[in-house]
Amino acid sequence: KIKTINIDQLKCSIIDKGIVFIEDSPHFQYVQNNKKPYIEYINKNIGYKLQEDHYPESFEKLINNFDKNFNDKRVKKSFIIINKSNVILDGLHRASILKSIGSESIECLQI
Repeated sequence: KIKTINIDQLKCSIIDKGIVFIEDSPHFQYVQNNKKPYIEYINKNIGYKLQEDHYPESFEKLINNFDKNFNDKRVKKSFIIINKSNVILDGLHRASILKSIGSESIECLQI
């Protein structure tokens, strides 16, 4: 189900911290230019509890190329995926960027 959610209601799961709001994540801190917590988080967990490409270089590229108004009808829309408790299952990097640039709500795919 596609829902528009207030960004302040979105939460995320952080290894060894549990469920937190976006602004309390190392991801959001990174976008706010406090990069150390995210880099430490990735270095501690990559290849063990994190299996995907979450390296700071990839995140930096996403930040620098991010366009919140991108809309190409030829490409499938990339929703932030959340569960029924508004916990982000996929899209925390994008949600952190959106919160950082002042978005108040996000269109999410709730599963």
